[in-house]
Amino acid sequence: MLNEQDTQSLCWLQWHWDSHYVIMVKEGAWMARRLRCPGLAPDGGANTISADSARGLRDKIKDDYAALVFSRQDPTAEGGSL
Repeated sequence: MLNEQDTQSLCWLQWHWDSHYVIMVKEGAWMARRLRCPGLAPDGGANTISADSARGLRDKIKDDYAALVFSRQDPTAEGGSL
């Protein structure tokens, strides 16, 4: 059972990231499974991220998403550089 603060944190994470990740808490572990993002995820697969806290999971999600976006950028596109 989550306390009120963890419940709010879970709702906040789900609201902000639900189009890219399925976020849950199971037995005290905070988890996010990346949804398939054709055109964004280089492997097209679903990776699972876990952390001990909502803040830790948020930070890992942000890093994972940034890595996905960066890996898909075309350095030759307008505004890009090699």
